Amino acid sequence: MKQWFKDTWHRPSAASVFRGLLYAAMIATFVMMAAGSAVRTSGAAAACPDWPTCFGQWSLPAAQDARVQVAHRALAALASVLVLAALVSAWVIRADRKARIALGAAAALMAGQVALGGLVVITRAEPLLARLHLLLAALALGAMVSALIVDRAQERLVWRTRFARLSLLTTAAVWGVMLGGSLVVLAGQQVRWLQYAHWGWAALTGLLVLAQFARAWRGQRSQPLQLSAATGVLVLTTGQALIGALKVSRGFPTDLVWLHAASAAAVWAVQVALVFAVGAAARTQAEESVEEAQPLSFRQRARDFLMLSKPVIVLLLLVTTYGGMVVGGQQIPGLAVTLWTLLGGALAAGGSSALNQYIDRDIDGEMQRTAKRPLPSGRLMPAEGLAYGLAACLAAFFLLAGFVNLLTALLSLLGMVYYVLIYSIWLKRLTVQNIVIGGGGGG
Repeated sequence: MKQWFKDTWHRPSAASVFRGLLYAAMIATFVMMAAGSAVRTSGAAAACPDWPTCFGQWSLPAAQDARVQVAHRALAALASVLVLAALVSAWVIRADRKARIALGAAAALMAGQVALGGLVVITRAEPLLARLHLLLAALALGAMVSALIVDRAQERLVWRTRFARLSLLTTAAVWGVMLGGSLVVLAGQQVRWLQYAHWGWAALTGLLVLAQFARAWRGQRSQPLQLSAATGVLVLTTGQALIGALKVSRGFPTDLVWLHAASAAAVWAVQVALVFAVGAAARTQAEESVEEAQPLSFRQRARDFLMLSKPVIVLLLLVTTYGGMVVGGQQIPGLAVTLWTLLGGALAAGGSSALNQYIDRDIDGEMQRTAKRPLPSGRLMPAEGLAYGLAACLAAFFLLAGFVNLLTALLSLLGMVYYVLIYSIWLKRLTVQNIVIGGGGGG
């Protein structure tokens, strides 16, 4: 057992500590932004009359709304500390200068948004300062994402291709949607023209996101991060629009309000990751044109993407899923909930299988049984398998959250994480008992 731990666990390097702190800061900031939306919509924004304490105390208050407000402040404090720790770590390991500048900007933006949060409470000027508070948090998250990307860049950032310019334009448009949404909230329902302008801008942004996705799947098929990010932005944008429509039609339930805010933050973060990844890659137009000119067989590719999903295994999982629905509900479930549950389950299982094949493409090529799979055989590029798998998993989450319930979506997400991270990445290359332990992901 002692030798097993020695073989499995290694002392983390200074660079991995830096990246770990940066990842933690990004996650904490993302959760903080989603929680901030829940605070505003639930009426908890005014639950604590003072700042940084609540009713003059540091202890957890008794009122539920005040507890929500305190939890949001704790997340902001945690995110700020993690950003500062990542900045110190970047200087210690002498990270790339561009990364240090980006992290310095993130730390300053986090300090600014925390200060604005305090002013919202102290001055009661909620409409204006609260929106600025949110926008500063979004900028801080974008700065952290850019720091993560540019730290690995070998050359200076260059945007010189048509796709690069499109990604810059789309990033500006996404920021415009966030800014426009803030202006609509500030102006209220009386300024109808501003609301219509925001809708029009959002529609234009959607077209740019779609064009970015289409061009990525022609000229970025060899680039895992760029292709996955462009695909993720499209799925996240579509999912956010879906959740937004359901939110309005159902009277603004808390879970959909939270998910709508979280997906907006995710769209921004992934789009920033895309634009900086494109700049760091510094590809030429000639390189992208060669990739775009390669002939593609739609029929063969459709068959290959289906094989990435492992349809036979997915079908078996859907049978057990439906059986669980009948046993759990003690009756035959309705047609609508059955349809959405099975569709979401199929996408979740298929996407996880595609990610598993992306991770195992090296060892799959060494086995006769798996050597003819789409990735090891070369019929699909690894980036395509990664992008497809992530897109299917994201689509599954949004469908389950919107048409079934958030708990089902979260449990499905937990199963996907279990299968991809614990089983595929860790257990499968560690122990022969991987299939026994990893089987929990399908439970």
